[in-house]
Amino acid sequence: MLPILENTSHSCGSCTACCTVMHVPVLKKESHQNCLHQCSSGCNIYKSRPTECREYKCFWISHTDNLNLRPDKLGVILEISDTKIGRAVIVREVRKDASESPLAQEFINLVSERIKGFVYVFKTDNSKNVVFPEWAKDALEGNVEKGYIQ
Repeated sequence: MLPILENTSHSCGSCTACCTVMHVPVLKKESHQNCLHQCSSGCNIYKSRPTECREYKCFWISHTDNLNLRPDKLGVILEISDTKIGRAVIVREVRKDASESPLAQEFINLVSERIKGFVYVFKTDNSKNVVFPEWAKDALEGNVEKGYIQ
């Protein structure tokens, strides 16, 4: 089983996946585009980086120390978000179709079950998919019948 820890604290190391995947309006940077400030050592404006960058914490940085799950190695960044219909695992692909790899699927499913959330995948082509995990089907059927989920 993959390790999920509580409140780990370590550095990003050489991972700069969020610098490519994230949308940062103040920098006029679109999602899935390299940031102009990205460099071989990480970020050349690190000390004065925007709030969006400063406050962003992916699930890997805060909940696991398994290097195989680091976003640049796994190919996906995970984050947790509260939505109108409940908690969600937001999956942002770093590489095309990386969310479909067996290791990524195992990690995504484990996190989804742990937080009792659905999965929202942002693909590299900017398409989006919502996935309701197997463990949630019974609960979802009641919500669909009541008209909560469309």
